[in-house]
Parts: sequence; C-alpha cells; structure tokens
Amino acid sequence: LKRKSKTTLPTTNIWSILEDRRGDMWFGHFNGLSKLNPDGVAFTNYINDPNDPKSIPRGLIRVLFEDSQNRFWVGTHNAGLLLWDRDTGTHIQYEYNPKNKSGIGANTITAINEDRQGRLWIGTWGGGLNLFDPETGTFKHYFKGHGLPSSVISGIIPDNAGNLWLSTKNGISFFNS
Repeated sequence: LKRKSKTTLPTTNIWSILEDRRGDMWFGHFNGLSKLNPDGVAFTNYINDPNDPKSIPRGLIRVLFEDSQNRFWVGTHNAGLLLWDRDTGTHIQYEYNPKNKSGIGANTITAINEDRQGRLWIGTWGGGLNLFDPETGTFKHYFKGHGLPSSVISGIIPDNAGNLWLSTKNGISFFNS
C-alpha cells in the first residue's frame, strides 16, 4: 500500500470533503484520498500505486459518505464504489460489470446517501439510482425506464417522510422509496 505523509495535499483540485464521526477530515481529489493528520498541518495521502493492486484505484474521488453504521464510502469517477477501511487504508471495490445484473449500475458514482431505514442509495452517471444491500453485496437499479427523468443522478436527499429527492441530468425527481 503506497502511503505518504506530506505537509500539503497532492493537488489543489478537491472534489469532496467529509468530517467523519471520529472528527477526521477527509478530502477526495483527482489523485486519490487524503486525511488531515491530528497536527492539523500534514496529510496522509492514499494514492494509486500501479504495482500494488490493493492500493486505492487510480483517478478522481467524486463523493465521500459515512453511513449510520460508521462505514466509510468513497464514490469514484470510473472505478466504482469503495467501502474504505479507515484503520488499514484498504478497501472493497464494487465495479460495474455488464454481465452482473445485480452489480452496481455504472463506474462513475455521483451521489451517496442513506434513507431513514438505513438503506444506502447510490447515484451514478448513466447507471441510474442504485439501492445497495451491504449484506449480499448486491444492487437494485432504477433507470429512466422506471420513471426517472434521467439515468444520470447528480444528488440524493431523503426527506422526513422516507422519500428521496433526486437531482438528475434532466431535472428534479421525487422518488417514493
């Protein structure tokens, strides 16, 4: 696992920021993932190492999310969804495979959120809205053909009634989950 500590981030192109329940600040960027160290100055950077298949996938980190079970999710551009282990710097990767009908709908993850029932919803670029079952590692898909205005989901916000509000490439959608 290629892991470096630096006094600066490896890029100024930051796409996502998350303060987790532990109080750690995380930054997703074009080069990977970075955590601000407790000194408040230096960063621990998780960057792809082509010689290490266990390192973080190469490319842009678009979205970070911590669910109610304290699981840390990383949405990437072209490398799918990662379940990130903050203690070891390792991950489980869920990648799109057209032969796997219960796999994730696309490799570009644009949004992650959780509803009141604790269900994890994943927005994708072209793969629709995906409901993830972490127990089985499977996804249920909702596309334009299911009534969504687009299969490109930009944002997901659950409301107090248990519904989802989606921003899409073709407007806003109310989704009764």
